[in-house]
Amino acid sequence: MLVLVLLWLGASLATHSQNSVTDLEPSSIGELVQQLKSGSIQARIEATYTLSRIDPPVVAAVPVLIQALEDKDGLIRAASAYTLSQIGTAQAKSAVLQILPRLINTLVNHHLDDSYLRVRAATIVAIGAMGLDAQNVTPILIQALKDDREEIRANAAVALGRIGQPVDTVVPALIQFIQGDDLAQATGAYALSQIKSSEAEAAVLEILPKLIYTLNSNDQKVTEATLVALKGIGPPACLALLEEMSQTDLVVRKKAVQALEQIGETAISLLVQTLSSRDQKLRLSATLALGQVGASAEVAVPNLIELLDDPDQLICGLSAYALGGIGQAAKNAVPRLNELLSHSDQAIRTNAAYGLGGIGQSATMAVPNLIRTLNDSNTEVRLSTVHALGRIRAEAGVSSLIPMLSDKDEWIRLGVAHALGQIGQPAQAAIPMLIQSLLDEHEGVRHNAVNALILIGNPSIPQLISTLKNGDRVMQLRVIDVLGRFGKLAIPELQQALDHNNAEVRRGIISALGSIGVDAVPILQEVLNHKDSQMRWSAAHALKKIDSPAAKKILSEYLNRGR
Repeated sequence: MLVLVLLWLGASLATHSQNSVTDLEPSSIGELVQQLKSGSIQARIEATYTLSRIDPPVVAAVPVLIQALEDKDGLIRAASAYTLSQIGTAQAKSAVLQILPRLINTLVNHHLDDSYLRVRAATIVAIGAMGLDAQNVTPILIQALKDDREEIRANAAVALGRIGQPVDTVVPALIQFIQGDDLAQATGAYALSQIKSSEAEAAVLEILPKLIYTLNSNDQKVTEATLVALKGIGPPACLALLEEMSQTDLVVRKKAVQALEQIGETAISLLVQTLSSRDQKLRLSATLALGQVGASAEVAVPNLIELLDDPDQLICGLSAYALGGIGQAAKNAVPRLNELLSHSDQAIRTNAAYGLGGIGQSATMAVPNLIRTLNDSNTEVRLSTVHALGRIRAEAGVSSLIPMLSDKDEWIRLGVAHALGQIGQPAQAAIPMLIQSLLDEHEGVRHNAVNALILIGNPSIPQLISTLKNGDRVMQLRVIDVLGRFGKLAIPELQQALDHNNAEVRRGIISALGSIGVDAVPILQEVLNHKDSQMRWSAAHALKKIDSPAAKKILSEYLNRGR
């Protein structure tokens, strides 16, 4: 079902699919019902629309909502009518039918101010929710398709799709409507997809290629409306999106995956069926899509495991990739993926390692083989294996990863530093080499080394402090930067090291304390009383970098004291 998020939410028109809420606690439902009596109009509106989404329907809210149909605020009336239609009990439907003339009157009375525009837009949504019971409003809604305001036009189209009758009037009006702008195409196509009519179906199929193209729109409301339209269209849209998966443009593929994910179970079911297609292009596209949809494609795991033995090496490799994209839910694939690390095809070895990494710690049994694969002759296989060991958090792989921080390939070095950070504190044996990597010529390697040292945690701090004795000013500055990023967790050890016998170390520690910020102010204040003038100067300079009232006050008092 398509519902328009109206201007009363404080945003421009956006279209989205509104899913049912099934996991609310009874106490939360009770709070929502109580919120219907709130003194805040906004709170009442939000509670009302939230109640419309709860499954099973909250029948206890019906009396309060019926009472709200007489509220002086038009948005409250519209929201209540909409939610009563969604609840759908005989009492609720009867109450909405009684207020229908007043809702119609709201539609035909045009006011130019924005507040009334919001009321009209919400009222259209409410009338659409009534379905066939509101078919006498069809002429008014068709007229609204020509309104000056796009939110009115879009809502009217969706409402007509929900009412759907009379078909011989509604369908031609919507077909004419989808000849308009991108938002009209999306909302009109969605509306047509909800009407059982061969003419409507033909019109949807005709405009489908345009909808696929519109996914690349820079207008968020158009993109979101298009996603919902594609979901409404269902299987034909899925097949069109699969075609897009074969495109080389990553942005196009990403949009296609987003749409397939939005369509949900229908799309995933179709993708699984397509895995057995005779068309290799479609099979490859479906496999790739399942991997990029991720965990919600868990149902495809058994089929993808079977494809790991497919004679087509492209299908085999891409299936390994897809299993990694699905993640932990694909753990049953680990034994076969482990075997594929020894496959003769380098692309399959690369994807097998990727798959194991995506599955994560549930793939621990493959760690010994992954460590051996670090010696693969192919760089892509080695890099994928490095990433896998990091994602699995394989402590056993640390000793093999450390030497690779000196690899001639910068991408290997970058990946290794990242993997060691993922492994965390168990990778502390890598600290000396990670510190050396702070001088790597590749910025990405330096960045990942910094993150790894921080993720390894407190064991890094003493060795970083010790490195400050190094006369290399570049290294000192980078170590100071890392120490500063540790934040207040590093303060105790930094404070102890202020008595170090090396002046470079002491000054570096003070600079790091300045980078830590507010939490280090009390210690820097103490250093202002140090007997060493260089220490005092360094502390004053560090305080100057800290943008806090306390730091500014302490520094001001210190400078005035010296006059």
